[in-house]
Amino acid sequence: MDTKLERGTQIVYRPSHYSGDTFDYLTGVQPGFVTSGPDNEGAYFCRYWIVKDKKVVNELRTKAGSESTPIVNISVLETVPQEWVEQALEEWC
Repeated sequence: MDTKLERGTQIVYRPSHYSGDTFDYLTGVQPGFVTSGPDNEGAYFCRYWIVKDKKVVNELRTKAGSESTPIVNISVLETVPQEWVEQALEEWC
């Protein structure tokens, strides 16, 4: 990915073992958004949503801090209303 991701960009984390064209939450793919980055190694800090019964819910998986995510494991994809992201950024980041 050549584009610099901005704060609030919705993403999905795709594990290194994942090779599918579509994503399935049972394979470890996680929906989330960028909070900051990139760092010196090209990783972004991201927050991830909780997934229940294969659906994304308006609750963060962790509220303690963002997770470093290598750019090679990130795909840009909107999975929730952008208002959820804006609210989470304001409240937790």
